[in-house]
Amino acid sequence: VQGPVLAQQSAPDRLNDLLTADWEWRLEQSPTFASSLGDPRYNDRWPDESLAAYQRRHDHRIGLLQQLDAIDADALTGQDRISHRLFRRELKGEIDGFRFGGHLMPINQRGGIQDENSLADSMTFSTVRDYENWITRLNIFPAYMDQTIELLQEGVRRNVVHAQVVMKRVPAQIRRQIVDDPDRSLFYKPFRDMPSSIEPVEKQRLQAAARKAIAERVVPSFQRLATFFDDTYLPACFARVGISQIPDGQDYYAHRARVFTTTELSPQEIHNIGLSEVK
Repeated sequence: VQGPVLAQQSAPDRLNDLLTADWEWRLEQSPTFASSLGDPRYNDRWPDESLAAYQRRHDHRIGLLQQLDAIDADALTGQDRISHRLFRRELKGEIDGFRFGGHLMPINQRGGIQDENSLADSMTFSTVRDYENWITRLNIFPAYMDQTIELLQEGVRRNVVHAQVVMKRVPAQIRRQIVDDPDRSLFYKPFRDMPSSIEPVEKQRLQAAARKAIAERVVPSFQRLATFFDDTYLPACFARVGISQIPDGQDYYAHRARVFTTTELSPQEIHNIGLSEVK
């Protein structure tokens, strides 16, 4: 919202509108996050993980920060002032961190596309529409996988990768998704115990569609990832640990320290505090 209408709003109202719009934007940009919260509007989508999408989101946040800074913080009190400070810190951290390429490491030993099936555990499956949305996700999974591989490839090109000691655990996670029988797929889990309110004929139709999508779309996607990971990605990962090995790694480490401690302290200052407390 721009122009005279925005100018006539009070600072608290402008902040509230900005926060509300940002929340809706974040849900749309991260449909899996929305699904995990119980918001069903984007249950038939995966996030856009393309390099172009990350750049668009970065540009959007820059514009959002400009709108936030146009609000007179001195006109805010109480929770509004706290929200303004927290929101600004979050945006600034996201914007400042973009150049380091953390988004080029979408997979690690703790999670990634290789365990995206777990999303279903936080969702409700009670109607035909719920199952059809999941089947749609299964059918468009190859595009999601291709975008993930593109991110990993760019990470290899820019030398923004993890250490082999943690990434060597990932191949087994990927291969767990490569099954001969679709019924054994973790993505098929919602179809194993369907509610009695769904007619038997509908159950059979949905189950058949899920099996087909898993066999023809999901499993081949993981086969591509397994080949790429084994042949290209894992060999490119660092033989030793330490984020300092990526470009500007020391600065990235300092940035992450600021983000996670919500301070402006340097890593050395934080370390010195630990030493003094232990002493």
